[in-house]
Amino acid sequence: MPPKPISVLALFPLLLLSACPGPPQVSPDAGPDGESVSATLSSAGFVGALGPGQEVVFQYQAASGELLRIAAPPDPTLTAVARQAVDMAPRWLRPDLQRALARVDGQLQLSLWVPQQILDGHNPLPSLGFSQTLGTGAVDLYLVDRNEYQRRARGEAFMARQAFEGATRIDGQSIPLGEGDWYLVLSNARRLVHTQWVELELRAAR
Repeated sequence: MPPKPISVLALFPLLLLSACPGPPQVSPDAGPDGESVSATLSSAGFVGALGPGQEVVFQYQAASGELLRIAAPPDPTLTAVARQAVDMAPRWLRPDLQRALARVDGQLQLSLWVPQQILDGHNPLPSLGFSQTLGTGAVDLYLVDRNEYQRRARGEAFMARQAFEGATRIDGQSIPLGEGDWYLVLSNARRLVHTQWVELELRAAR
């Protein structure tokens, strides 16, 4: 028996479906509206006690996009003066810092919480040590480029891309990064008695 001919009307729904475009293809790195968004390159953080005079340093390596914890200077200075580059007129910036900030090459997102500070001491009469947990604490954060980081380590006045002094809480703040390597210094150097309990989260993206 010869095959039954297929009606053109029977093929119409298939032709209609093939003519209709499907849903738009969205890149895995795209936002909800399809726009391009930055992808996280690296993350780092610190959770723990930061003693009086202590510092923790993270380095953002521009070549690899990595965030690495590095050794802090052996003797953090208490006399270095911070000046925020973002709050200064361009003519007052050092030429090397002007070049570093001329082009945005990424961003650093940071979150900070210092829920408490601890006072440790010694009672000479009964010869006993004591520890007292107090309310929320505070630390200092400085984001600097390589040259300004070296100036600060030498105890010289330095210019910070961003400075947070006496900070207790920062919720997901994003800071544009210029070219080259950058350093984030978490410091308790200005506090000679109190230990700070710190929760710091960092993410670097381009």
